[in-house]
Amino acid sequence: MDDSKPAGILHTQALNSAPQGPRFIVLDAVRGIGALLVIFGHYHFELWPEVNSFIISSSGHLVVDVFFLLSGFVLAHAFYDKPSFNFWEYAKKRVFRLWPLHVVTFIACAVIMFWAGDPISEKGLLLNFVLLHNIGIGDWSTNSFNYPSWSLSVELVANMVVGLIILAIPNRRWNSAILAGLILLSATILFFTVENLDQHARNVLGVVNTGLLRGFISFPLGILAYRFFTTHRAWFDRTSVLRSIWIGFLAVVLLATFCLPVANRVDFLYLPFYAFMIMVLASPGAFWEGVLSRFRILGTLSFAMYVVHMIVLKIMEQIPFWPQEYVAGLFVAWALSIALAAFAHYKIERPSYAWLTRHMSNPPAGNSLPEILQRKLARPTPSSAE
Repeated sequence: MDDSKPAGILHTQALNSAPQGPRFIVLDAVRGIGALLVIFGHYHFELWPEVNSFIISSSGHLVVDVFFLLSGFVLAHAFYDKPSFNFWEYAKKRVFRLWPLHVVTFIACAVIMFWAGDPISEKGLLLNFVLLHNIGIGDWSTNSFNYPSWSLSVELVANMVVGLIILAIPNRRWNSAILAGLILLSATILFFTVENLDQHARNVLGVVNTGLLRGFISFPLGILAYRFFTTHRAWFDRTSVLRSIWIGFLAVVLLATFCLPVANRVDFLYLPFYAFMIMVLASPGAFWEGVLSRFRILGTLSFAMYVVHMIVLKIMEQIPFWPQEYVAGLFVAWALSIALAAFAHYKIERPSYAWLTRHMSNPPAGNSLPEILQRKLARPTPSSAE
């Protein structure tokens, strides 16, 4: 180690030089396009309720399940591709990733709601602040400020539950079996209690939130898809003209599923198809990678777009400064959401994550959560020391 450099600089260099997870260019693009679709759907809810019938009756809600799948697929690197899994570091970095921008946008939405005269719940304020507002505690209708953030609450809890499973059962075969069991249990409960997957506010049996159950299906399914993908990587890496045509056709089918009418429980069948498509698009071949790489910047901004766009739509709802034509208004909503997302990503999301990671990550050796627990378990009790 170079002792001539300050510890903070060495720490930052270590973070920057640490092995990073694999980057899937096309999946980044898919995430960005998905964020645009979410803005499109909420554009109707906020500004065009009179032409909302198609959106209400379509399966656009499944874009969120694709986000859960993508998150599980990409984060599986932390579970399986590193020498050891440090749950404490993993948990902190998930909070660092989701919480800062969520808090900023939640406060902004609360201010807009106060300005518009909407009722504000004190309990909802607290639950939103700690990102626990969509796991079944209280009435979701009074907890909602930034509407899309329900999925962030679900993802955070699903991340922690899955991380604890990996920590408790490090054997890959066994933890994969447990994850498969979690998927089947959650899918079974939902299948027999809801009409379709367009549910996230109600609680099942008054105990478990339906949105959380969706996260317990799709997030672990993304992890298992990653395991299958890495095991059969040679097959997914094959390239040919026929394969490019086939991938293009399947991509059109994927987009079409978001436009299909909501049918009783049919959307459960889409989830395995989405998992398969994520594996295919993770290694799509040079043609599609070249085409979709043009949308990669949208993937970079996708989280910020997803979190900030309701601020744009709520302001547009209160102040009619935008073109009142449907198509022109949609492009204004997209443009303003992308612009605000770029500001939020580069000025809030990235700096806050870097600062929190620099000051609160990478504890000294022996201070990770598993090692602390092991030391406590190994410490002799008064009775054993006698």
